[in-house]
Amino acid sequence: MKVHRNQVLILLINLCFHTRVSIGIVEKYTLIFSHIILPGRVKEQIAVNGTIPGPLINITLGNSVELTVVNNIYDSSTILHIHGMLQYRTPFSDGTPLISQCRISNIPGNNSFTYIFTPTYAGTFWYHSHVQLQYSDGMYGPIHVFDPHEREVFANLGSPYTVENSEWTLQFGDWYDVPAQQLLNGYLSPASGGNEPIPDRFTVNNKFSDDFVIEADPFGDPVRVRVINSGTFSMFQFSVDGMPLQLIELDGNAVQPLDLQFIQLNIAQRCSFVLDFTRIATSLANVSAIKIRFKVLGEMYPTYNDTAPYFNIYGTFSREPVNLEWIGLIKFKGRNYPAGYTMPPNLNLPSPPDSNVLEARSLRATRAPLPDYFFYVLVEFYNDAEGRNKAHLNGYTYTPPQIYGRNRSTPILYHYMFGKDNVSDFSSVSKTDKKVIVGDSRTPVIIPYGKCIEMLVNNTDSGEHPFHFHGHQFWIVATNTFPNAATLYKNNYLVRDVVSIPGHGWARLRFKSDNPGAWMFHCHIPWHQAVG
Repeated sequence: MKVHRNQVLILLINLCFHTRVSIGIVEKYTLIFSHIILPGRVKEQIAVNGTIPGPLINITLGNSVELTVVNNIYDSSTILHIHGMLQYRTPFSDGTPLISQCRISNIPGNNSFTYIFTPTYAGTFWYHSHVQLQYSDGMYGPIHVFDPHEREVFANLGSPYTVENSEWTLQFGDWYDVPAQQLLNGYLSPASGGNEPIPDRFTVNNKFSDDFVIEADPFGDPVRVRVINSGTFSMFQFSVDGMPLQLIELDGNAVQPLDLQFIQLNIAQRCSFVLDFTRIATSLANVSAIKIRFKVLGEMYPTYNDTAPYFNIYGTFSREPVNLEWIGLIKFKGRNYPAGYTMPPNLNLPSPPDSNVLEARSLRATRAPLPDYFFYVLVEFYNDAEGRNKAHLNGYTYTPPQIYGRNRSTPILYHYMFGKDNVSDFSSVSKTDKKVIVGDSRTPVIIPYGKCIEMLVNNTDSGEHPFHFHGHQFWIVATNTFPNAATLYKNNYLVRDVVSIPGHGWARLRFKSDNPGAWMFHCHIPWHQAVG
């Protein structure tokens, strides 16, 4: 059987393992994907169980999960990825097309797949399609993994919150007036010049700005707020007028409570913070409502003020200038919201010095081991021979794997688990320097099991990129915007599963190769995934 690949950064880690099976309490869920046109909308979207976002899935830490996906999308196959879930010993449930599994067909009778996994830690996660731009049109939803002991831990740290009926989930999304798949066809053409489609508006829980209202008791218990960036192209700053945001979680990792004026999230990043209105009771005495603000960073959009029509192969579409701020309202119970709005005075709170909040300290301090191996990733964008702007990692553009032989659609994980090829025949540790992992950038990179790997990701593009690693979390050692973090926090580097790498910047990451499987490392901007 001949193997042909033109792809980058699929990491294979010692594929000899026993798959974990469900034990103890098993929680079972079903998600049904289908097209929908919601009331008041004209664009067809993809809903999960008839809603956008899809239903919240609450999982208790320690329980196993059987999550069945039914694909009723009439014109496409699909696949589900549970973002942030490590899939420890369950790599076949990672939800990456032709890497961990085949796509889920839309042919009745053959249109379902059950993902089996056990969460390894508590926090905020989300699920989404991993096929082209499907999640851009609504195919996503939140997941909470609840640790019964976590509330007590934070209360002892001076950051109390109640769980029952006092958690808010705010899931941000980019809205395009045109179905994203149509825009993708235009973006892939030389005529686009490599300029990504700019969102027309923004949504939170699929509501437009000024359409979102939530009630709160100004004298009630503190509230835990979970924020998820499910955008397609947008990075934002989140704030609540006059309120300290007491950060307690980043990407599923509990952190020591940290008061911030705002927090910045790139695509796929998540956070939790505690809102305690009693902390500013004096300022709120005569206030009937306060505003939630998502301020999208305009520098991500070099043409966001451009009102010229944008083009794709399906036609020309008009555009209005983009309003870069989404506003929602927190109304206080028992108080009448007036026509005018008076903002509470802003507190003198610190702002994060970098987009990854590297000064946050993990609650469960873990000292990163010294690296056994080093791996370098070069991120570039330039035109191919046909004039199409493509992404390149270490000089190559990712294309879906192809196995030439009897099983043309064999996923990489199955191929290496059950095929005849020897993993050692492919990318391996360099013979000239045993500390450096290299490869030909066309085949999956082989990572030795049980080692500590340090990655240096060098972003030569002008835009900021959110890079995500499947199957693993990583320590963020330092970035070009916070190089001192390498020495300042060496006993407790921040742990995340998405790192935001500034334009013309870099990030040093470190991880333990302790989860066997075939795992993707990729930019989480769907437009960029589509071009390699």
